[in-house]
Amino acid sequence: MGSISIFIVLRQDEGQQQIIKALSDQDDFYIAGIEKDEACAIIKTERLKPDFIILDILSIEMSWLELIPIIRRKSPSTAIIILCSQNDDELAKHAVLAGVSGCLFREDIDKLAIAIRTVNSGGMYVYASIMRKILDSVSKITPQTSCNFFSSTERGIIISIAQGLTDNEIAKNLNYSPGTIKNFITIIKRKTNLKSRIQVVIYSILNGFVDLHRLDFGIKYESSAGIKEGENYENCMWN
Repeated sequence: MGSISIFIVLRQDEGQQQIIKALSDQDDFYIAGIEKDEACAIIKTERLKPDFIILDILSIEMSWLELIPIIRRKSPSTAIIILCSQNDDELAKHAVLAGVSGCLFREDIDKLAIAIRTVNSGGMYVYASIMRKILDSVSKITPQTSCNFFSSTERGIIISIAQGLTDNEIAKNLNYSPGTIKNFITIIKRKTNLKSRIQVVIYSILNGFVDLHRLDFGIKYESSAGIKEGENYENCMWN
């Protein structure tokens, strides 16, 4: 059995099979369960504590804005990746703000394994067009007063997250282990009451840690995902 557990919440059988096919050649992935009903999915998520939930936000009957916080509360360690259509970037924006770790257009289902690996390494998988919508809305908010209760290391990590670095990349740059970086991020979230990586990005902008206009939307894929390391793809993902 693989080491990365995945739970699928999707009503259509055809969609379920497309996801399974997209992940079929990943030896370290395994499907922990498939559920069509959102209420049952919540119960099983709490019991199974999967590493990932793949959620099609347009195929569920419950409001996904209600479902996402429930899943996060029942299983905080479970990362959520949503599926949507290319015309639903506004919905995707709100889903990312609600705390999902990845967003994938159904047309790009073949990139699902890349999205999972990106999130699993401590990054996010978000289309640049959606990220720009989020940052455009942030730019209209009056900046807050910068907080003084971060250590220099914590500030460096906050800035690195906003720049799109994964936990492994931050660890390499700061000469810490990935586990230590994860612990620092937990402390940062506890200090600020932030729940997700994207909230850390927004927080860093509002508090002047990062210049909104200097954020880089360049893409770096992990070589283990089968794509040349460091290769750039316009408007594909922000990690």
